[in-house]
Amino acid sequence: MTPETLHVLAPDGAAAELLVHPSANGDLVYWLPALGVTARHYARFAESMAAAGIGLARHEWRGAGSSDRRARRGVDWRYRDLLADVAPYRFDFYVLDLMLPGVDGTELIRIIRKRTQAGVLIVSGRLGPEVFAEVINAGADMYLTKPVTFEQVELAVRAVHRRIMTTAKTATAWKLDSRRSVLTAPDGQTVDLSATDRMLMECFLQAQGETVSRDHIRSLLGHTSAADSDNSLHATIYRLRRRIERATPVAVPLQSQQKVGYQFRAPLIAA
Repeated sequence: MTPETLHVLAPDGAAAELLVHPSANGDLVYWLPALGVTARHYARFAESMAAAGIGLARHEWRGAGSSDRRARRGVDWRYRDLLADVAPYRFDFYVLDLMLPGVDGTELIRIIRKRTQAGVLIVSGRLGPEVFAEVINAGADMYLTKPVTFEQVELAVRAVHRRIMTTAKTATAWKLDSRRSVLTAPDGQTVDLSATDRMLMECFLQAQGETVSRDHIRSLLGHTSAADSDNSLHATIYRLRRRIERATPVAVPLQSQQKVGYQFRAPLIAA
């Protein structure tokens, strides 16, 4: 099947193509090739994944092929700036190497795990039992040692994907006690909320997993100027996230939906 080709333009002007192999059920894996590897090398893997019910989007990003930029290890691609944003944490699955430019692979696993409960598969050439223990303890779901076949990666992705779906269905809910201004995480740890935090969490409780628009939150917080309120809103959400992160190691399911609003992507009930 011929993939759909989407032309992607980054904010800094870098252009490339996104090759999308859709699946019947709508699941989609975003595949970012290694430095210097063209997306066409993953065509057979993408077709196999799509046939198994998991769509795949191959992105030639700053490397080769359709990309108009050429990646070199001496170039700072500002990955850390990207990781400071909310956008990288909206995916349901990550396939990572450990040898990465700009950030250590194990550190990246920890960063992802603090933000999301998504699946994390490591495919790396680093050997040794200490490496395996390091990445699993950091939060990876599975570790494959290179060289691997596309079929092995496909089986691993499907296995971890099953775990994600099972966990999502059986996850213990977060509990909000509005009277006491306390949020209880699934591990039992409690978070003392400010008055603003409580109003936000009550808003997410009413939404029951749906996205709450920025305009609705602005109105709730009494913001009138859109120009000033965007920065204020971002700071408010950031403080709430950090307050929860300091209280519990459980991944915070509060995610931004770009230019739309915010979503609490976990069961949330009233205590």
